Amino acid sequence: QPEFFVEFDNTQAAADSATLPFMLLAVGQMLTAGTATVDLPYIITDDGQADTLFGAGSHLARICRTIRKNNSITKLIARAVDDDGAAVAAEKTITVTGTATADGVIAIYVAGIRITVGVDSGDLEGDIAAAIEVALDAEAQIPYTAGVVTNVVTLTAKNAGLLGNDIDVRTNYRDDDPDVAGVPVVIADTTAGTLNPDVSDLIAALGDESYQQIVWPLTDTPSLVSLLAVFLDRFGPVVQIV
Repeated sequence: QPEFFVEFDNTQAAADSATLPFMLLAVGQMLTAGTATVDLPYIITDDGQADTLFGAGSHLARICRTIRKNNSITKLIARAVDDDGAAVAAEKTITVTGTATADGVIAIYVAGIRITVGVDSGDLEGDIAAAIEVALDAEAQIPYTAGVVTNVVTLTAKNAGLLGNDIDVRTNYRDDDPDVAGVPVVIADTTAGTLNPDVSDLIAALGDESYQQIVWPLTDTPSLVSLLAVFLDRFGPVVQIV
């Protein structure tokens, strides 16, 4: 019985950049303060634009900033999703104890952003904690809001969900960031973030738009299964949306 075989090769499908411009898609969570409509595509050409659309300090605004810092040439398209209504926001605490016995500076790094708090000899733990809270809330780009009770500063992730569990917070990271004498500062995880957003509507909204790269921060199983289905369809031999 004679048979006929056909093989598709899409390796050269994007070779002609004049007719198929290279585009990068970024997906992430936005804040209610953002002006964007979820699932819709936005061309991002400025960091401030991303802050306005998705909310300063949101996952997606920070993703766009990081992409543009490393590559400001490639056309960047961003699509946002809301937090799941049942999601829990991750929380950390910064606990300050003791009384400063010398002048110094506490350097706090939140998601790589360095925030400094000056300390004078004789400052009490409660006053230092209050100063830390003020300094953190003054930095719009960090992905936390801060609150303080006596000597404990509580950081609450701006976006609820699992991504908040991976936000790095540390003190005095560099060699030239010495500890302040008499004032131990301890950072602890207190509440784990839960439940990433449902991305099914966003995936449906992609349509047949061509993206050569996709930045996808949601690594929970349902999100990755949905993304795999997108790849198998869009990049498969029959559709070949590259």
